[in-house]
Amino acid sequence: MKPGAAFFNNAYLFTPSIAFISGDPDAAGAASQLIWPFIILLVIFAAALFVVHRLLVAKIRKYYSKSVRDKEVLSEMVNEFRRRDNNLSREMSDYKKSMDTQLQGALDAITKLQKETALVQQSNPGNVERGYVRYGQDEPAGERQLPSRPEPEQQKRNEDVFYASIPDADGSFSLRSITSSISPSASFYKFSVNGKDSAKFEFLNDERAIQDASNSPEIILFPVCKVIGAINQRAKSIKTIKPGRVIKIEGSWQLDTKAEISYV
Repeated sequence: MKPGAAFFNNAYLFTPSIAFISGDPDAAGAASQLIWPFIILLVIFAAALFVVHRLLVAKIRKYYSKSVRDKEVLSEMVNEFRRRDNNLSREMSDYKKSMDTQLQGALDAITKLQKETALVQQSNPGNVERGYVRYGQDEPAGERQLPSRPEPEQQKRNEDVFYASIPDADGSFSLRSITSSISPSASFYKFSVNGKDSAKFEFLNDERAIQDASNSPEIILFPVCKVIGAINQRAKSIKTIKPGRVIKIEGSWQLDTKAEISYV
C-alpha cells in the first residue's frame, strides 16, 4: 500500500476506505484524489459566505448610521421648533402686556378728561345750564341779564336732585364731580336725596351716556352698578331696574348699595 493512500484513509472520515474493502492500493489512491475538488468547493463556499456576511454587516452599519443621523436631525428640528414656540409665546405675552398697558393708559386718560370736563363745566360762570350768562365786553349794560333767583320751593326741589359724572374706582362720587343740573357731555347719574345724608341714584339713560357707558363699562358702570343679564354694547337703552344708594361721608358720597341695571 502506498503511504499517501493510508494517510487519506485515516485522516478524512468521508473518504471511502476503498483500500480496506477491495484491498486494491490503486483504487485507494484514486479515491483520495477525488476529495480535493470538494475541499476547493468548500473553501469557495466559505469565502462567498464571508463576503456576503461582510456586505450585510456593512449594509446594516450604513443603515444604522443613517438612522442615527436622521434621529439627530429630527431631534434638532424638534428642539428648534420648541425654541421658536417658546420665543413666539414670549413675544405674544409681551405684546399682550404692552396692549393692556396702552389700553389702561387710554382708559385712565379718558376718565381724567371726562372728570376735568365735568369740573370745567361746573366751575364755568358762563354755563347756561346753571343759570349764568357770560357778560360780553361789547354787550350794552342795559341788555345784560342777571341770573334769576329761584323761588324757595323751586330751590328746595333743585337741592333734592343733583347729577354726577364718572365715579371713582371705589364707587364714591366726589363733590367736585357733582352738579346741580344735568351736563349733556359729562353727567351719567341722577341722584335723589331721600334723607339728610342719603340719596338714591340711577343711570342717566340718554343717548350720549349710553354710548359712553357701553364703550367703557368698567369705568362708568361697574364701580357702582350691577348688570343684570348680558352686556350688549349695541344696546339702545340702559335701564335702571333698582336704584342704588349712597351716603354722604366727609365731603363725598360713598357707595352703600349698587344700582341694578339692564341693557335693552
